[in-house]
Amino acid sequence: MSGERSYKVIAIDFDGTLWETDWPRLVRPILPVIELAKARKAKGDKLILWTCREEAELDAAVEACRAFGLEFDAINDNLPEAKAEWGNNPRKIAADEYWDDKNSWAFVVRDQFDNDWLCVDGVEAIKRNESPVKYVDIH
Repeated sequence: MSGERSYKVIAIDFDGTLWETDWPRLVRPILPVIELAKARKAKGDKLILWTCREEAELDAAVEACRAFGLEFDAINDNLPEAKAEWGNNPRKIAADEYWDDKNSWAFVVRDQFDNDWLCVDGVEAIKRNESPVKYVDIH
């Protein structure tokens, strides 16, 4: 989506990111990730559930998230405003951030010379109740 927006679009995986699973069984929610997603939505960001689940398994995932107060702006689809802007709906989900347990997230370290160094972190940071993006001053 082009132009200035006041929000970020976040595509969030279900299995292993929002919920611990033993496919297709739902084992337990990953509450720190769910709470962070809810906080971002409350701030105005748009959430897309981005999962390989389909049919009954997808319905179960959506209902499990709803039970914990997590609602999505789109499910396995681009946002309506993006589709309207583009005049089509490409297969790739367009987002500013992709949260997935198979993904690595950025972690920025600032050294004594004010250089920013990118380090790798992941969903594990959120599971520990930490932000996935960090600025660390090592002066």
